Amino acid sequence: KDGMDNGTWYICFDPNQNIYNAEMNEGLSIVQDYHPVVLNLDTNCRNTRQISIYNVLATAIPPSRYLKVGGEDVVREYYSSYDDERNKLIKSVKKLMSGGISPGKICLLSKYRFENSCLQGTNIFKDICKFQNITGVDPSYVLDESLKFCTIHSFKGLEAPVVFLLDLDTLAGDQARLLNYIAISRATSLLYIFCSQDLKDEWNSTVQKTSKLLEPFWDE
Repeated sequence: KDGMDNGTWYICFDPNQNIYNAEMNEGLSIVQDYHPVVLNLDTNCRNTRQISIYNVLATAIPPSRYLKVGGEDVVREYYSSYDDERNKLIKSVKKLMSGGISPGKICLLSKYRFENSCLQGTNIFKDICKFQNITGVDPSYVLDESLKFCTIHSFKGLEAPVVFLLDLDTLAGDQARLLNYIAISRATSLLYIFCSQDLKDEWNSTVQKTSKLLEPFWDE
């Protein structure tokens, strides 16, 4: 109402999730011409401390000044093949369900589409629970009680209590860092990361560098 000049409007922007328009120069300059009040969110209101710290270690993106309360440790699993990854995934999901976690609280994320992910376009949970591939699906068709798969791109802006980041095969490069940041930060309570065993050396060398970003938090 009353346009950008005289109306009331808000824009929420996280540069760490900007995977589609890396420059954004034109868009930002247009917005800045209206001289908005700019507020910076310095508190992570979504993720547990453990998830926040893991995100820093994996992506080298500095954490928020204030982190949420603590929670469960992040689980990192290495897989040798897609068959191995699927077997470990089924085992982990069954363990969560036996512990009382509803399938509807679990979301599987991959940078690959369903048919190209470790699931290879197959419902491996048909004998365990309801399952949906919700990539690009209208939210009104998403079943609350179903375990879900989605691409990281399509799940941007959403969240789930339990997130499995699947098919992690690199930490290097700006696009990989942003995608990993988005995926990890979707988890509100519990995070599983399934990494290719070929990533071990890269993971260790990355953490040696990124752990320095967490030094201000060690005293806490």
